[in-house]
Amino acid sequence: MSLTMSIRQGKPEDLEILFSIEYENFGPEIGMPKSVMAAYLAKASETFLVVEFGTVIAGYIMGTMALQANLIDEYFFSVPSQSISEAYVAVTGLSVSEAFQGQGIGTMLLAAMKDLVVSKGHKGIVLTCEEGLVPYYEMNGFEDYGLSESKLGNQEWIKMVWLAQDRADIVTKP
Repeated sequence: MSLTMSIRQGKPEDLEILFSIEYENFGPEIGMPKSVMAAYLAKASETFLVVEFGTVIAGYIMGTMALQANLIDEYFFSVPSQSISEAYVAVTGLSVSEAFQGQGIGTMLLAAMKDLVVSKGHKGIVLTCEEGLVPYYEMNGFEDYGLSESKLGNQEWIKMVWLAQDRADIVTKP
């Protein structure tokens, strides 16, 4: 029997499993605090997408609205105003449960976020990653913008940007 995969907005009742996936992958050094993740679910649910197989949550992507293509450390500790139009989505988390890694789920979540960005008329997506993940994000259409201003966890991060202009062709049709 195969399970149906779906991508939906995150809900407050998802917090415990989402938090466990966050810490499974990022640990306490750079993992988002539970209270902040709860705030994202409450205040930024439009840009908090969850993938599930049947009723099992396999991963998520979350972000916030940003006027510029910058991901600042402050976004990992509080949720800024979401009333910005024609903005970028600054991805503050993309995480897939270890049991589901290597199956293209992260790529599906990125594609779903791209669909959302295009459908809402936003400018694009910005995120940061470790240097070893640059080829993964480039494979998903992101461009390497060099070192990010972020110093989260006292680490160096690479700024990656995907621009939505002239990209209406990527929106998945129902």
